[in-house]
Amino acid sequence: MITADELHLVEEALLGAVASDVDLLARASEYIIASGGKRVRPQLVMLAYRAVGGRDLTPVVPVAAAVELLHTASLIHDDINDRSDLRRGRATINARWGNSLALLIGDFVFVRLLNLIADLDPRVIRVIAQCCTGIVEGETLQMLHLGDTELTEETYLRIVELKTALLFSACVELGAAVGGGTEVQIAALKEYGLSLGYAFQIRDDTLDLIGEPDELGKPVSSDLGQGKMSLAAIYALKRSEGAKEILFSEDAQQVNQLLAETGALDYAATKAQECVEKAKRALFSLRGSQAKSELIRLADFAVLRGK
Repeated sequence: MITADELHLVEEALLGAVASDVDLLARASEYIIASGGKRVRPQLVMLAYRAVGGRDLTPVVPVAAAVELLHTASLIHDDINDRSDLRRGRATINARWGNSLALLIGDFVFVRLLNLIADLDPRVIRVIAQCCTGIVEGETLQMLHLGDTELTEETYLRIVELKTALLFSACVELGAAVGGGTEVQIAALKEYGLSLGYAFQIRDDTLDLIGEPDELGKPVSSDLGQGKMSLAAIYALKRSEGAKEILFSEDAQQVNQLLAETGALDYAATKAQECVEKAKRALFSLRGSQAKSELIRLADFAVLRGK
């Protein structure tokens, strides 16, 4: 298990990375970092490091901080594109400082992560660069399909892979590589991370439809209101002629009824659980350890959120 003290090392690295003589950049970056979250991605980096035999976390902390900064920068840009006012229950960067400054702040956070990895192994730089490309491609693909009620499950999963799953996979690949893992161990962890990322995002998208606003930290169905399709919505649209009107009606009760009656919630839950089981199977070849047990627990957590 990654302790609070160990995660604090990442927090210190994050704050150090976004230091700036320009007060606004420093304050805004610290604001978004302080909004927290569960730091799932840094935990994945450190757990993979430990799962292959790494002990002292010092070498892996910059990598854990870098992936969190990449994730943070992508969230800032997402909120600008989506015109979102809330994230994790707090005003978004764009809501507080406007879109133009928010764009610069997001760019600043992204550039600062490069400082963290500049002197690291070329593999670290290459993997993070691939994630950057994937996130941009995924966001672009999603924007091209906003409001697309004909969106296929295949295309939806491709968007999930690019925007979320590849970064999850990169987290454990990087942790294992820095920890001196073998290529067999690294491959197993990459498969784990990819499957976990799918499960995590499918559940996230479902919660956007049925979750509680206080838990989501944003209004229910905000993604759907922006035209973003979830797996449950795609399934319901295929099975009910009136699904389109109901899904975009902003009537939460009717939406929940539709998703339940068409079996859409069960379908999305089953797909997410299949991904979780695939993730856990990928870990079979790893030696038993507390870190491995925690990776399994995180996989289960991906589909238990909001229940």
